[in-house]
Amino acid sequence: MKPLARRTAALGLACCALVGLTAVSGAQAFAASGTGTGSTAATAFPALDPAALQAAIETRPSDNASGAVALVSEPGQVWKGSTVDSQTGRKIPESAHFHAGSISKVFETTVILQLAAEGRIDLDQTVQHYMPGLLPDTFDPITVRQLVNYTSGLPNVDEGKPPASADETIADRYDYRTFDQIIQQTLRPDDGRPAPGPHFAPGTKQEYNSLGFRIAAKLIEQTTGNSFKDEVTARILNRS
Repeated sequence: MKPLARRTAALGLACCALVGLTAVSGAQAFAASGTGTGSTAATAFPALDPAALQAAIETRPSDNASGAVALVSEPGQVWKGSTVDSQTGRKIPESAHFHAGSISKVFETTVILQLAAEGRIDLDQTVQHYMPGLLPDTFDPITVRQLVNYTSGLPNVDEGKPPASADETIADRYDYRTFDQIIQQTLRPDDGRPAPGPHFAPGTKQEYNSLGFRIAAKLIEQTTGNSFKDEVTARILNRS
């Protein structure tokens, strides 16, 4: 793999794994002075130790990563930190953008459940009802509930497509596909690949799946008239 490819791919992995890293190192990241004998909020959340937190995210030779960006938040206190890029030696900006990955599924499911509580989506109604023609006729009725609890039986995103190399991933890193494009390019590929069918009858098994969440996100946008980004931001990220 080329150095640029290795560096960029590793940085993405580091960012995705950061939550686990800070959780494992959390016990060392609190100042010892915060362990008093009282039962106040101050003792429940002792002061963050910036030096310990920075040490926890520093890149080590065995990490197979080029750097990390972190934010740790406790009631009344926030710490931000980043490392240098192990390949270039440059400091990684604390505001650097990175791919959020599958944590977005949690946000998406929350919005779906909120819309269900508002009576705007029926979890037991089908995709075929809400979006006729979206799924090929080879698929049995799939409910909204099955989309977000991994029991839809849908194929995964771009199933059957040869995996992209790290260099190809980096070259295409600024490309953007709409939910419609992802769904159609997966279920009705136009590059000579056979169209993938269902993995199993809906509701009979559970299997990790990303395509169902692209379909659920499209349903969120169709139901609200707003972008998925705007709904998640307003309903979750900007809530006080």
